[in-house]
Amino acid sequence: MAGPLEGIRVVEFATTVSGPSAGQLLAEQGAEVIKVESHDGDVLRGIGAGTTRGHMTGYFASFNRGKRSIVVDVKDPDGAEIVRRLADGADVFLQNQRPGVVERLGLAPADLLARNPDLIYVSISGVGPTGPYAHLPFYDPMSQALSGMAALQADTEGRSHLVRTVIGDKVTGMFASQAALNGLVARGAGKGGQHIEVRMLDAMIAWLFADGFMHVTLTDDDIPFQPNVVQGYDTIVTRDGAIVATIATDAQFAGVWRALGRPEVAEDPKWKTVAARSQIFKEAFDAYASEIATFPRDEIVARLRAEDVPAAEVLEPEEVFTDPQVLHNEVIDHVEHPVLGGIRQPRVPVSYGATPVGRPRHAPMHGEHTDEVLGELGYGPEAIAGLRARGIVAGWAPDDPVARG
Repeated sequence: MAGPLEGIRVVEFATTVSGPSAGQLLAEQGAEVIKVESHDGDVLRGIGAGTTRGHMTGYFASFNRGKRSIVVDVKDPDGAEIVRRLADGADVFLQNQRPGVVERLGLAPADLLARNPDLIYVSISGVGPTGPYAHLPFYDPMSQALSGMAALQADTEGRSHLVRTVIGDKVTGMFASQAALNGLVARGAGKGGQHIEVRMLDAMIAWLFADGFMHVTLTDDDIPFQPNVVQGYDTIVTRDGAIVATIATDAQFAGVWRALGRPEVAEDPKWKTVAARSQIFKEAFDAYASEIATFPRDEIVARLRAEDVPAAEVLEPEEVFTDPQVLHNEVIDHVEHPVLGGIRQPRVPVSYGATPVGRPRHAPMHGEHTDEVLGELGYGPEAIAGLRARGIVAGWAPDDPVARG
């Protein structure tokens, strides 16, 4: 695939979201990504809304487009050697196995870097290989709970809530893809390969700064405690829907009250300035939110925008695809998957002037490219047949009735 990372080879020995999302980001920028799967396949192949067809769901497809898949039994020494040979010719190795797994398989950083000193080896984990939680299973809800993210979503009754997307996994994937690119830049400067660790808990806490922790950032005793402004960071229900309105400046605060037909309210000294409102943020928010609630959704959004107040309708997922700006930006691509059929997928949200990206290949079937990749490693037809006969490798075939769903 064309793009700024064309010519970069990535081996992804990862499952679920954090590792595969990092691999996908690299694939969408033009890197060649080879996904190493077990005989059972990435667990995400069986998770998600709708019907699973041929060991594939829309959830898996959305995190794995642009890759090739090879099925290898890495617990067998010959299978592990296949992965080592893949890493020998790779630029980046991504893994998010539980602590101790890659060491037992002979795929640890020291093992692969000894063979390929220029390799950028990226390890993704929940909390890292050491510490009191290192031995515990760790998923996105744990990252939201321990980072403070869930507490920041507390409702008016004080009950905390999870953000209903795997935000910890995806944030970690973004940090991991950036880390891989940083490693490649350092290697280009003559610093060789290296092992890079990315921890989901650390990534979430770092990502929540500064807004999520603005009220606990300053620690000197002479600095008064500031309430967290996100307590008023919410949607506003109108007569026939919901909206959001972001009031950051004094001009916007005055604008919202003009849109409501009550410009004099903004002149009250108790909340006329940003400094004053920061002390009673929720009170100020509730005041204009209660007035907005009396208007129809589209009318109040139009009024607010006329006063240069940032505002938008709260769209249902199905409505997103028909929003005029989304259509204008051509955010969504419509493709045909050979097994799943029609798929909506986002285009790469970055435009490159000199190295434009193309449409990525479809998300791979389970082991779709096993023979192809093994051939590239120098395994001949007889050797591949032998590996298949011993159950060390496997792969999908177009005439497989399971694959057809």
